[in-house]
Amino acid sequence: SAYSLDLTARWGEWQRVDKNVITVNHSATTGIGLIFLKASKLLDEPSWENVARKAGDLLIDGQLPGGGFPEELRLTDAAVKAVGGQGVLEDHATDRAIELLLQLFDATGEEKYLVAARKAVDFLVKAQYASGAFPQRYPLSEAYSKFYTINDGATSDPILRLINFYRRTGEKKYIEAAKRGGDWLLSSVLPDPTPGWAEQYDTNNVPTKARTFDPPGVGTEVTLLAVEALVELYLATGEEKYLGPVPKSIKWLEGLQFAPGGRCYRLYDIESGKPLIVNRKTGQRYEDVSKLPEIDQERWYMGPYFLDRPAAPVSVIQTWKRLKSMGREKLLAQRLKHTGRLDIESGYGAFRTPEIETENDRLALTEQVKRILDEQNPAGWWRGKWYGTDA
Repeated sequence: SAYSLDLTARWGEWQRVDKNVITVNHSATTGIGLIFLKASKLLDEPSWENVARKAGDLLIDGQLPGGGFPEELRLTDAAVKAVGGQGVLEDHATDRAIELLLQLFDATGEEKYLVAARKAVDFLVKAQYASGAFPQRYPLSEAYSKFYTINDGATSDPILRLINFYRRTGEKKYIEAAKRGGDWLLSSVLPDPTPGWAEQYDTNNVPTKARTFDPPGVGTEVTLLAVEALVELYLATGEEKYLGPVPKSIKWLEGLQFAPGGRCYRLYDIESGKPLIVNRKTGQRYEDVSKLPEIDQERWYMGPYFLDRPAAPVSVIQTWKRLKSMGREKLLAQRLKHTGRLDIESGYGAFRTPEIETENDRLALTEQVKRILDEQNPAGWWRGKWYGTDA
């Protein structure tokens, strides 16, 4: 979500929306709710928990009958209504809603949050294909959202929430669904010279095109998402098969670094391994990202993925290195010590709790917080770059 500088206009993920529409996906309503809930615990401020509860109550009121959550909710005098009838599995919509609802249940003990979370996790099971893959949205439509999708967390997010709910409840149907997702990832890894994953596949497990700017290719971010899901499945089950493609995939990712800080391109050609860069509007392919319109150039860079920074959330690469060095049981024990949980939080790395173990960690986190505060406007907001449209 974004707002104009005078706060008179607002946008959802891409398009301008009216003042009665709230955004569920990414770090909007769910993410802010989690921030307020965490802050209320750390700073002993009960009023901030109430803010998180209001967010959770909005989610419950706007939850689709099938259990999923849409990208947006419309607030009216009479009710909270879902915008659209499909539950969204990508962009952390249903994923982070589950995370917030479960954390609210833990904080308050109010059963309504657990009931809504279970309904949403059951939606994930229902949305899963027999192959183990997940679509972007469910119920299915004829659009590209029906493809087997890894892009934007559409398969990895459900796997991680299913693992989490299995650890909570001990109900095997949830870990079995997570394992089916992992088995599909094992079946869809691409061959050399690009042993990663595509953003989306057709029902024959062949990488396919989605939008104009989503040609079939091997993706860096989706490869990390797939690797993370497989590693977490191994940690949850102890089944070695889930680690099978991980070493080769990580080696391929590490070989893509072309700048300090671990940046690489978003997509690569499956057969040649060369960067796959296309014009967002026309789909025309370019050899050089500088040939794209300036506003689109940053979209084709991904990362940094390979940094090992003090006071940073643990990355996929770091988790893999720790697993190799200390083994499954010690890694899980360390995670429990630092985060209080065996599974990982919803969202990509930047949204997760950093580990603070040493004085260097504390100092690094302090500097990060100072930098964030220095960039804050006196009115309390931060300026960002927006890629949406007024349409």
